[in-house]
Amino acid sequence: MKKNNYIEKFRKRNLLPFEKSVFDQVINLIPKRGNILDLGCGNGYPYDYYFYSKEFNLISINFCEKHIKEIKKINLKAKYFIDDIMENLYYKNNRKT
Repeated sequence: MKKNNYIEKFRKRNLLPFEKSVFDQVINLIPKRGNILDLGCGNGYPYDYYFYSKEFNLISINFCEKHIKEIKKINLKAKYFIDDIMENLYYKNNRKT
């Protein structure tokens, strides 16, 4: 049986040059070791990995437990949540008051 290496091949990547340029500008606007909320963090590459390498505090949310398990390998200090933000937004915007 052939091993599925999808994550290693396609999901673990570095920032593209234009992404790095934008993120380098963004981090200048955030206090050193400031907080970053990543909604839909996936497996953490490349964005959470980049912010972690710059010593920012991360709060990451994704609906896929498998991706949260992967991202925990990057940074055990971050806070991770398994949740579907779209479902919660839909519920709050459409509930009867």
